[in-house]
Amino acid sequence: MGMEQLIIATVILFFSSMIQAMIGFAFNLISIPLLIWSGFSLAQSVALTSIPILVQLIINTWKLHDDVIWRDVLPLAAIRYVTLPIGIALLYLINNLDTTLIKQLVGVML
Repeated sequence: MGMEQLIIATVILFFSSMIQAMIGFAFNLISIPLLIWSGFSLAQSVALTSIPILVQLIINTWKLHDDVIWRDVLPLAAIRYVTLPIGIALLYLINNLDTTLIKQLVGVML
């Protein structure tokens, strides 16, 4: 990744974070299409957006850990971890498609 791509990714992630902070959602809804449009692959886009999401998840969990009803959260977390390999496999299969088709798939999913 060159310096130009790093700057583009930083600006996109910053912009998406600002939108997330203002309205409470839409980080990936904005950042993934913009990163793909900027020339990143789907796998790179997902990896780049996973870092800020992980940081936000850790901070929110830490701040709210006393208020979380863990017996309600644990089954959902288990589902997330069980389906993660399926998502990674689908990402690998989709990432091997033509770039134009990937952009169309992302557009349809949005």
